[in-house]
Amino acid sequence: MRNNLRMVKEQAERLGKPIVAHLNHPNFHFSFTAEQLAEVVEERFFEVYNGHPGINHLGDETHPGDEQLWDMANAIRLGKLQAAPLYGVATDDSHTYHGGNVSPGRGWIMVQAERLDANLLMEAMEGGEVYSSSGVTLKEVSFRNDILELEIAGEAGVSYTTQFVGTRKGEGAVAGEEFGETKELQPVYRLRGDELYVRAVVTSSKDHPNPSFADQKEQAWTQPVGWREAVGPVPQPEPAPELIGKWVIKESGGVKSVDDTAVFEFMADGKYAESTSLARHDGTWKLAGGDLTTSIRTDPDSADTVDTKYTIKSLEGNR
Repeated sequence: MRNNLRMVKEQAERLGKPIVAHLNHPNFHFSFTAEQLAEVVEERFFEVYNGHPGINHLGDETHPGDEQLWDMANAIRLGKLQAAPLYGVATDDSHTYHGGNVSPGRGWIMVQAERLDANLLMEAMEGGEVYSSSGVTLKEVSFRNDILELEIAGEAGVSYTTQFVGTRKGEGAVAGEEFGETKELQPVYRLRGDELYVRAVVTSSKDHPNPSFADQKEQAWTQPVGWREAVGPVPQPEPAPELIGKWVIKESGGVKSVDDTAVFEFMADGKYAESTSLARHDGTWKLAGGDLTTSIRTDPDSADTVDTKYTIKSLEGNR
């Protein structure tokens, strides 16, 4: 897992774009322990809910469920390793879209970003500006001055229970202790000072319309907060280079034909990515007059580059 995450990081640096990787269905075949999840500090995201019905979301007599596993791993990270916690995400893990029992729409994330832009969405996720849901919508999630506040988008005839869950500081602390519970639509938790972290889970009285386990209700999970004093400042990712635009080159000096359309994604730092129906290449670009010159590495294990000059005749999109 650590090697895979390192390769993801290298790819993000090579492209100049944020890339978010996460560990999916950690309880599938009970593949990971809390200790293993805690020790791979390069991993920042964890599926607190996965909509596949066969991934042991609730655990069993000898294994913790996903939510408990999350708390156990974060208690180790913050209490012993002084490392940033895992953020929780929800997915549907759909395998089929028409029929079958592994279907879409069971779980998703809601990201608080400046605008609908891929790079900004990834950066917001890396900063923890995201909550997970299997049906409950939160109008607001804020953490300021050691106060965690939520605003639930309530539905008529539906009740909501918010549990504030976390782990306290010190030896012998119980991972995933319930600190408080409320049925208000605007739940509030004020940190007392003895918490390693606290998070909120909201459970509605409404049955999930497409359940992945028995008696499933719609829920939402916020990220752990109040932990930064335990680990100090967390390095923030460098802002992604500005995306200048995407150009679709339909015909370029005989090199590209109409049947072999290439889409170029241009970044302000001179990097670009070219995608065709056959492959995706990354490299650098220069524009002089009507000529576009690209330089790409076709072999990731070689430093050799291939330079190509295109005479632009037709463009779609904007610069």
